[in-house]
Amino acid sequence: MHFSVAHQSRIGSRSANQDRIGYIERDNAVLMVLADGLGGYEGGELAAETLVNTFIRSFQKIRQREITDPAAYLVLTTVHAHTLIKRRSLKRGLDAVTPRTTCVVCLVQNGLAYWAHAGDSRLYLCRTRRIHTRTRDHSMNEELIKQGMIAEDRSFDEYGQLTRCVGGARSPRLTLGAETRLQSGDTILLCSDGVWRELTNADIEAHITTPQLEDGAEGLLAQAQNSRPRECDNMSVILFRWEAAASTAEPIYELAIPAIDQDNLWHVRNSSEADQNTNTKVAADDADNLKNKIADLESFVDKIDDII
Repeated sequence: MHFSVAHQSRIGSRSANQDRIGYIERDNAVLMVLADGLGGYEGGELAAETLVNTFIRSFQKIRQREITDPAAYLVLTTVHAHTLIKRRSLKRGLDAVTPRTTCVVCLVQNGLAYWAHAGDSRLYLCRTRRIHTRTRDHSMNEELIKQGMIAEDRSFDEYGQLTRCVGGARSPRLTLGAETRLQSGDTILLCSDGVWRELTNADIEAHITTPQLEDGAEGLLAQAQNSRPRECDNMSVILFRWEAAASTAEPIYELAIPAIDQDNLWHVRNSSEADQNTNTKVAADDADNLKNKIADLESFVDKIDDII
């Protein structure tokens, strides 16, 4: 694979940086993950760090050359991170449902990109110097955009309430992006809301299409910070550029990424910790089907609790 990567994070004007970023590669794949701990809840940095480390550790422990079901991998790892956040919170003397974080993660494998997110940390794909696609926030502001009440290409003066995250009382629910064959020059940006809130689409396009990704990352953070120097949020970016020709690898999903019953997956992974007062159960055949589907992911989710 031929690609380049750059990443940066700044504290802004806050007392602590609750953003966390991670990047790891192997022969045919790259994993990028960004988390923004929710500042309104105690332990945001713990939640963000746990999520990023869970993805990095899981990627290191996969023995197969390829992840045969990237969608299941992204969902399963997030579910496990959610469980670990609760466990680590209790060990630190925190309320188990308090630490929370956003999540945006991207796997590039054999020239095909797969991504998922929860919350308002974003992924942008830029092609031919224009934003080709971006993730849609899980927030009240995004709902207003959908309804045409506010414009998409603007910065937000008010922070919209999030409707999804990782950590907290509810099991996480990710939105999965389409399997995307990367073309030469395609650039992927992962960023926290401290960056995109202060920039227009044109600003983002200008920075992430610079010849040197390091300059692009620096430019994004500098402009975001200068727009509101006394009250700027934590700011983090990961930039990835595909520099090879479009891959000829066969897509994993023939038509579209299949629907994953995330509720069932949650119960399969956490059945031993489920609330004993509920009557929610997963049928044995459903559990077996899910376990078979993710069998290639090995048993890393049961081995990493003590090293994160």
